[in-house]
Amino acid sequence: MFLQYWPLSVWGVTVGTFIAANTGTAGAQIFSAGFVGYSTAAGAIGSLLSPVVIGFLSDRYFAAQYLLAFLHAGCAFAAWGMYESQTQVAFFVWMLIYYQCFGPAAALTNKIGL
Repeated sequence: MFLQYWPLSVWGVTVGTFIAANTGTAGAQIFSAGFVGYSTAAGAIGSLLSPVVIGFLSDRYFAAQYLLAFLHAGCAFAAWGMYESQTQVAFFVWMLIYYQCFGPAAALTNKIGL
């Protein structure tokens, strides 16, 4: 379980600081003043429907281990996308993709007994 939640805890704690450092006239100037709140909401929005869909797929069509590996690769790709994004909208979309992959990965980890 440590390896499941560690990556999110590493960058999730400091994302607000990163956004604040690039807001307004500071840093890369890509975020608006209220974007910290929107970035927090991405976790709720992104994790809303994906556990149900992935749970259905893992019960019917695919082994949970393979879906878990695919979702972790999706999280890594989305984290890279957040790092490379140059606009606020792109950063938010990559955050949504991250949480779409992270939410069901946490549920699948519990399902396969890791």
